Amino acid sequence: TLFPYTTLFRSIVLIIVLSKLFKVNKMAKSISLKNNFPFVIILFSIIGLYSFKTIDKNFYWKSKLSLFEHDIKYLNNSAKANDLLGNEYLIQAERMKQKKDVFRAQKLAQKSKIYFQQAVAIYPNYNEAKSNLGYLYLNYFGKPDSAYFYLNQVHSEKKKKILSLFSQANEMLSKNDTDK
Repeated sequence: TLFPYTTLFRSIVLIIVLSKLFKVNKMAKSISLKNNFPFVIILFSIIGLYSFKTIDKNFYWKSKLSLFEHDIKYLNNSAKANDLLGNEYLIQAERMKQKKDVFRAQKLAQKSKIYFQQAVAIYPNYNEAKSNLGYLYLNYFGKPDSAYFYLNQVHSEKKKKILSLFSQANEMLSKNDTDK
């Protein structure tokens, strides 16, 4: 969201207006508390409010998973945000799988799949999400045909990219040979 940036901008404008109103000397190396008491009080109030807002936001930052779960509400049309949340669920699923908690691992893998599918729906060429879908279908859902579908798309895209780079390099090499 733009809230932090617009609020910061408004606060900077407010500080500039207040400094003009209270005739704060810009050339002074420090602000005199005696002469500018109302300005200093307002300035520290603004700083205090920003500190509170930062601490308030930190509750969502206790882990990547909690941050991404909170932010997806605002970024549900972002392929990257969906991929990040899908990755976090996949990491959690892998941890549960290592702990032999198959039920929770399967549940987390299912959540992961939803977000990877959403990322691919938003951006069909999102190879990382397709790779992760292939991994999930192969290792969690026992569907090698679905895994092959996604992994083959990634392989084909990479193959096209490599062939394109190869032909560009060939073209550059042939130009260099004719220039000599």
